[in-house]
Amino acid sequence: YSTANIISKFRPEFDVSTGTTISSTALQKYLPFSHALHFETSVTDLTNSYGVPYYKQASRVTPDSLVTDNTLRTDRNYPVKLGFSPNDEYLIGKYTCGAYLYAFPQNYEAISVDGNFPAISSKSVTFGNSNAINIPVIFQFRCSDKLGHVGGYRTNSTLTNIKYSKKLGIDIILKNGSPFSFDLQVDAQYTKETTLDAPLVQSTGTTTSF
Repeated sequence: YSTANIISKFRPEFDVSTGTTISSTALQKYLPFSHALHFETSVTDLTNSYGVPYYKQASRVTPDSLVTDNTLRTDRNYPVKLGFSPNDEYLIGKYTCGAYLYAFPQNYEAISVDGNFPAISSKSVTFGNSNAINIPVIFQFRCSDKLGHVGGYRTNSTLTNIKYSKKLGIDIILKNGSPFSFDLQVDAQYTKETTLDAPLVQSTGTTTSF
């Protein structure tokens, strides 16, 4: 490969059909060999090298888009990864195993309210299970890499089990009342530590297939 080809493997080129300048509406691909920061931190690790707890999510970062030439692009020009992509199956190593937890609404209207300003915007909810507001949430995890190493290939250790956990904090602002807040935490691990399975609890309300 030439140097240019190697760079394009790690940093895919953007769509510049409008000219040589990448606009804010140009398609921005994810970095093919990279996952979001904190994604790989296991429960056993407690924190990553930045001191961030294992259950933390990656903060949303708006990618820099005004690049005059594709050859000048840097990692800041790519969006933070939200979940797995099909080609992640072939990656190996510690930083390719981990977990994602994120909301997955079918459309913007499903989670939006009437208004442009949170303090004065609202959404009415009628009493009854059939009138519930449902917001689908997806939890993705990968406990072994393509070579079969638990927790990903490591040069200094071999794992037999690994556990990932992610948490979402949800705040609902109630009319004439204090905010209703709760956390949603999901755990997954390579090998089950108990012979018992938790009972299935049927949810209320209606859901949309996705």
